[in-house]
Amino acid sequence: VLVLLVVSAWTAGSPAFALSQRAVGSYIRAAVTGFLHILIGAAPLLAAEARTRAELRTTYRRPLVSAIRGVAMCVPVVLVLGGLLMQADAGYEKLLSGFVRWDTGTIISHLALAGVFTWLAAAYMCASLHWERDETVRPWSIRLGVIEGGMVLGAVNLLFLSFMLVQLRYLFGGTEHVLATAGLTYSEYARRGFFELVAVAALTLPLMVGITAGVKPESAREQRILRVLTTALVVLLLALVVSALGRMRLYQLEYGWTLPRVHASVFMLWIGGVIVWFAATVLRGDARRFAFGSLAGGLAVLGCLTLANPAALVLRANADRVASGADFDAAHAASLGADAIPELLDRLPDVASSLDAAERCALRGDIARHRAPEEDGGWDWRAWNLGRSRAGAAIARDAAMIRRVLGEGACAGPNTASRTEAAAEPVGSTR
Repeated sequence: VLVLLVVSAWTAGSPAFALSQRAVGSYIRAAVTGFLHILIGAAPLLAAEARTRAELRTTYRRPLVSAIRGVAMCVPVVLVLGGLLMQADAGYEKLLSGFVRWDTGTIISHLALAGVFTWLAAAYMCASLHWERDETVRPWSIRLGVIEGGMVLGAVNLLFLSFMLVQLRYLFGGTEHVLATAGLTYSEYARRGFFELVAVAALTLPLMVGITAGVKPESAREQRILRVLTTALVVLLLALVVSALGRMRLYQLEYGWTLPRVHASVFMLWIGGVIVWFAATVLRGDARRFAFGSLAGGLAVLGCLTLANPAALVLRANADRVASGADFDAAHAASLGADAIPELLDRLPDVASSLDAAERCALRGDIARHRAPEEDGGWDWRAWNLGRSRAGAAIARDAAMIRRVLGEGACAGPNTASRTEAAAEPVGSTR
C-alpha cells in the first residue's frame, strides 16, 4: 500500500507522466523522496497553520474564552443534577453508566492508530502538491570502470559457480549423502537452505542492476566482457532460484504446506521473473522498461495470489497428503481463517479418519466462529467480506455433515498444538 501511495503521489499533477519511461535511478530517487515525505508527514501543514495563528487568535479569542467559561459552569451543574436523576431511576442510571464507562486502553489505541493514518494522509497530500517532478535525464552519480565492475561480477560468478557445483552432488550422491556430509537433519537442511538462498537472490539482483547502471563500457570489447559476465550471473542466479524452490519443495513434501511457505515461494518466483525481465530488457539495451516491469509484475503477482485463495490451496494440499499416509494438521487448518472454510468442509470426510478427539474439537470451534451472522446474533456490517460470507454459507449448507463427522458437545480439553509447526519449526527458528 505504501508503494502504491508513493507512486500515486509521484505521478500526481502530471498527466503526461509515464512510469514506463522512467529509469531505475528515477525509481530510486522516488523511493527516497517518498520516504522523506513519510517522515515529514504533517509538518508542512502545521507550519502553514502556525503562519495564520495570529489571525486566528485575534478572530476567535473572545468566543473561545466564553466557551471555556461556559464549560466550567456546566460541569458541576450537570454532575450534581445528573447524579440525583440517576438515583431517581434505575433505567436512567444504567443508561448513563454505560455511556460514561470508557476503556482507556481502547481509546488510546484508537487515537494512536488514527494519528498514524492522519500523518500518512497528510504526507500523501503534501507529497502530491510539492513533489519535485523535474524528470530530466540525470547522469548516474556513481561511475565505475569495466575493471571494477568486472571484478565484482567475476567474483560473484565464481562464488555462485562453486555453490552450484556442490549442488550437482544431488545428481550422483542423492539427498541423503548431502545431508550426511552437511551434518543436518532433513528439515534443517531444506528450511535453512531456502531462506538463505532467498536472501542471496534478493541482495544479488540490486547489485547486478547497480553495476550494470554504473559501468559504461568505452569500447565494443569492454561491452562484450560486461555482457558475458552479466549473462553468466543471470544464469547462475536463476539456477540459485531453482535450487531454493527445490529445497522448499522438499520441505513441503515432508511437513506439508503453510501460508508463510506459500508466500515465500511466490516471492522467490517473482524474483526469478524479475531476473528474466532483467535479461530481456537491460541486457538488450532497454533499461528504461526494467523498473516499471518489475513493479507491475510484483503487483500482478500479489493480485493473482489473492485471487488464488492461498488458504484454500494450503488446505487442499495438506488434505491430499492424507491419502499417502500423512497426518492432517487440524490445528493448523483451524488457523487458516474464513477463506479456507469451504475447502475444509469439502475435504472433511476425507481427513476425518486421521483426527483425534482434541483435533475434532479444534475444528469444531473454528467452524463455529465462522457461522453465518444470523446464526450468531448478527455481525457488524463493517466486518463483512467475501471470505466470511462464503464461509457462513458453506457452514449452513453442511451443518448436518459437520455434526456427523466432528460430533457435538463440549470439548474435553485444550486444543493440540499444530503438528506442522511442532514437527518442522524448532524453537527460535523462522518460517
